[in-house]
Amino acid sequence: MLGSVQVLDTNWSGDISGSLSMDYDNNFWLTKLCVNTTNCVNMAYDNDGLLTQAGDMLLTRNSSNGLLESTTLGNTSSTYSYNSFGELERIGQSLGIEISPKKLKD
Repeated sequence: MLGSVQVLDTNWSGDISGSLSMDYDNNFWLTKLCVNTTNCVNMAYDNDGLLTQAGDMLLTRNSSNGLLESTTLGNTSSTYSYNSFGELERIGQSLGIEISPKKLKD
C-alpha cells in the first residue's frame, strides 16, 4: 500500500454539532473512521479485502469461502453458521459472564 487518502470529511452544526471523517487506503478500503476527530476506529482487512478488524472487534472468516465465522469484542463473542447455500442460519452469543447457581435461585 502506498498510503492513505482522506476522502470524506463532514461537519454539522446546530443543536448537535460534530464531524465525521473517513480515511481510505489506495484500494479505497476504509482504514479509519473518526467522530469528532478523537473517537476513531481503525479497520484491518485480509488479502481478499474482507474486514478482519474494526477497532477492538476481531472478525474471523472461513478461509475457503470468506464467510464470517465469529466476532470477538472483549469478553463478548458471536459465532455464525450457514446452510449449504451460504445463507445465515444461526448466530450464537457468548457474553463471558459467570453466574453462580446461588445467584440464579435468589
